[in-house]
Amino acid sequence: MPFSNYLATRSLNWIRGVANGATTPAAGMPAAPSTLYISLHSADPGVNGTNADVTSIVSAARGSIVAANWSSPTASSAPASGFQISNTAEVQVTASAIGSATVSYFGIWDAATSGNFLEYGVLSNPLTIATGDIVKFAIGQLVSRHI
Repeated sequence: MPFSNYLATRSLNWIRGVANGATTPAAGMPAAPSTLYISLHSADPGVNGTNADVTSIVSAARGSIVAANWSSPTASSAPASGFQISNTAEVQVTASAIGSATVSYFGIWDAATSGNFLEYGVLSNPLTIATGDIVKFAIGQLVSRHI
C-alpha cells in the first residue's frame, strides 16, 4: 500500500531530522491519531485520496476504527515481501447504504471529515453495495501492507 503525499513527506522529513516540512530539525512526526477513518473508493484513490471516492454515495460518513484495533506488524510475503497490519475489530461504515457502488479500494484518514489522507489499500474481493446494505469489514479484511 503506497503512502499518501502527506505521510510520505512526513516520514522522509522525520528520517532526515526535520518535522512537518520545517527547514530546521525538530522533534519528529506528529502525534499518532487515536482514531482512523475509512473511506470507500471504486478505483485507485491516488496519493491525495480524492479519486473515485464513493463514501458519500453509500454513507453519510467515513467509518472509524480505534487506532489500537490494528494488529502488530508482521512479516508479509504476498503479494510482495514487507510488513503488514490488519484490523482486529469489525469496521462498520454504514448501517444502511444510501446509494449503490462497487468498492475495490479503501482509504485511511486521520479525521472524520477533511483531515489528512494517510494511505490506501486494495480489497482482495471488490464489494458491491446496494441501497440498504450494511457496509462493514470483518476482522482482518482491511490490510495495510508496506514493502
